Amino acid sequence: MIEEKREKINTIIILSFTFLFIFLMALSKNADYDIFFHLATGKQIVETGSINQLSDPFSLTTSNPMMTTSWLSGVVFYILNNVAGMEGLVVLKAIVITAVFFFMYKNIRTSARHGSADIYICSAVLIVAAYAVRMRMFVRPLIFELLLLSLYIYILNSYRHKGSKLLFALPFLQIIWVNVHPSSILGVALPFLFLVGEGIKYLFNWMPLLDKRGLQSLAWVAVVMIVASMVNPRGYGAILFPFKLTGQEIYMAHIDEWQPLKIMHLIGYGFRYTWGFSLLSLLTVFALLYQWRKTDLTEAMLFCLFMFLALRRVRVIPESVIVMAPIASKGLAEIISRLDLKKLGYKGAINGILIVTLSVVFYMDVLNSKTYAFGLGLKDRVFPAKAVDFLKENNITGNMYNSLGYGGYLMWRLYPRHKVFIDGRIEIYDERLYKDYLDAHSNPDTWKAIAERYDIDWVILEYSRDYAKKERMPHLVGNPDWALVYWDPVATVYVKRGPKNDDIIKRFEYRYARPSDLDFSYIDLYLLHEKDKVGYVIEELKKNNSTNPDNEESYMANAYINYYLGNKNEALRELKKAIEINPNIGFAYSSMGELYREMGDKKMAETAYLKALNIDPSDQLAIAGLKSIRQHSKR
Repeated sequence: MIEEKREKINTIIILSFTFLFIFLMALSKNADYDIFFHLATGKQIVETGSINQLSDPFSLTTSNPMMTTSWLSGVVFYILNNVAGMEGLVVLKAIVITAVFFFMYKNIRTSARHGSADIYICSAVLIVAAYAVRMRMFVRPLIFELLLLSLYIYILNSYRHKGSKLLFALPFLQIIWVNVHPSSILGVALPFLFLVGEGIKYLFNWMPLLDKRGLQSLAWVAVVMIVASMVNPRGYGAILFPFKLTGQEIYMAHIDEWQPLKIMHLIGYGFRYTWGFSLLSLLTVFALLYQWRKTDLTEAMLFCLFMFLALRRVRVIPESVIVMAPIASKGLAEIISRLDLKKLGYKGAINGILIVTLSVVFYMDVLNSKTYAFGLGLKDRVFPAKAVDFLKENNITGNMYNSLGYGGYLMWRLYPRHKVFIDGRIEIYDERLYKDYLDAHSNPDTWKAIAERYDIDWVILEYSRDYAKKERMPHLVGNPDWALVYWDPVATVYVKRGPKNDDIIKRFEYRYARPSDLDFSYIDLYLLHEKDKVGYVIEELKKNNSTNPDNEESYMANAYINYYLGNKNEALRELKKAIEINPNIGFAYSSMGELYREMGDKKMAETAYLKALNIDPSDQLAIAGLKSIRQHSKR
């Protein structure tokens, strides 16, 4: 009795730390664009009282109906945002993600044997699974899909193992699923998959878990769920939507999350995002092979289906993780079932090691993660907040052209005054428009045709050096018909020359300085050939420093000019300002190393070069500079 109580307390302690770790991991600032078109859609539905709107109100380029595949999620997000802001939405995400893992744990406990080591295996598998899902922990309707998927599998497993009456709640849950996320066909497929798997086991007497009556009940529920799936604004179209979407080849070829899983995702740079998935996949396969004589056919079918979907589309990795975690955990428990921790007396030590390990990992990889910013609200330097403030403050008018990723944010901030050219709701846009959009970034003729067809008056483009280089439109640079009027580390704004924009051009145009992805060779034109205009470049860079003091690129451009003019101390000061703003630019450190080396301070030069190489091991300027210093030191 006392031993059972201790076991229960131990389980509570381990699970509490495990779920707290997962909750805090999910408590990351929002860096995903899509939440904003869901907020805009939710607001439109609440304010108009209408779900189905025959013509999308937000877009300049489509007359198709407004997207309603996730309408209920949009309404929930909008209402919560009004009450608690983006901070509240991040907390909601963390709560829902934690609930997903709670039902994964319940799934593990439903079918696994209960040995003294099980809770540690379970905790370890859940942590690995959390890392596998981490790259998709967005404030999106996706969180509700993951919750429902995990709950469905738990209910179906509870039914076949324990005869749980929760099975009959599935049709009601399906009504929710079909209105919160367009993946509801998975909800229909699951009971049929369990029915087939358990039916085969029953027919061939392969360790069946359901008798004939149990199979009949499951069959009736599966059929009723098809009917329940019709309870949504799009009827049967909601169930067929995934087939329609994945049939759009141009979209599928260019949108990252719809790509098939490739080797590049599993090794090199991609490894940091997928190592959890890779490890969990290997553990699951190993578990299935290890106990192949006792393999549960239904579990094997479930694994094969979701592994196939994950291999086909990267975005399905979290769903496959929900399926794999219980299988892997059960298999590992079988493998180490001979280890009795109660007899060995290691439990206290293992608890201490686990808690200390989780605390250290939390501090290093959650609290101080550069990729996933821990905290509430919006992640810095992702959304064009300042650019939109500039547009609103200066009452810009006319039709816009925008980067697809920014479309949702612009809908949320600028509707109804402005309609977007395109946004992430790709299902409402014709593929031809998307192709033209892609071509317009590299083909001046396509861009000119689009600008004329839609009477474009201004352009807002993504400008993050980290992930938005494909959004550059080089034919706007120096184009006599267009003027650059705004530039910060996140976005650039161009306006068409003409009476409508004369005033904003007169006050804000950049004629000489410009964003250049840290390639300042364009300034050589003025430094070498048009020296009388160098002052104008400096003046515009100072103007940018004044309006956007967090734009490290303009400080680095100033450093470039000062270095050429022989003002090395001033160049050094400008570089230090840039590094203070953004300490993750290797080029700034290697440039600083060059300055220190030329000024005779080899120790500071070496330190700067090493920092540059720590950020970018392939930085050739730092490699060459460090080599030069060390060669001179040997003489």
